[in-house]
Amino acid sequence: MASPHVSLKRGKVGNGAAHAAYLQGVGKYADRDDVRAVIDANLPEWAANADQFFRAADANERKNGRAYLEVEFAIPREAPDPVAWAQDFAGKVLGDRFPYRLAVHDREASDGGRNIHAHLMFSDRPTDGSHHDAERFFKRNGAKKDRIWNDRNQVNEVRDLFASHVRSVAPDWWPETPATPEPKIGPVLP
Repeated sequence: MASPHVSLKRGKVGNGAAHAAYLQGVGKYADRDDVRAVIDANLPEWAANADQFFRAADANERKNGRAYLEVEFAIPREAPDPVAWAQDFAGKVLGDRFPYRLAVHDREASDGGRNIHAHLMFSDRPTDGSHHDAERFFKRNGAKKDRIWNDRNQVNEVRDLFASHVRSVAPDWWPETPATPEPKIGPVLP
């Protein structure tokens, strides 16, 4: 595995549609040549694709809210089918409850190998089977946000899932842990 990483990010209202376009490599991002696959899943009936879903999130989430969450993760070079590996990982993280866009990007790495990674952009509002329209879906009386994504321990859960999933194709890989903690920056408090 070249550069193992997994991170959880939050996206503000107003950035959802643009980020979905970036992941797919369309619009002003059409000159990107590293997009290998784009998969939209678990969308409500009113959304034909994730572009439409995240445009609706930008328009209907509260103004100071978040339109999406994102898990960005490396895909091991050892994975025989990187797209299937990423889809399997997305299923382990989100199941079939949360609407998402999964984009697999592949470009040359600084060591001459492949820098293959994925972006899992999703809403923390589950598709609960109710037939909400786009406006109501994002309101308090619509699809209620799953508060598990506000829990600090969820980041560790996702990292543990990632490590386990990497070992499915690279059994000898273990996350690096520094021998000594990184020094704190700033004044020493009494």
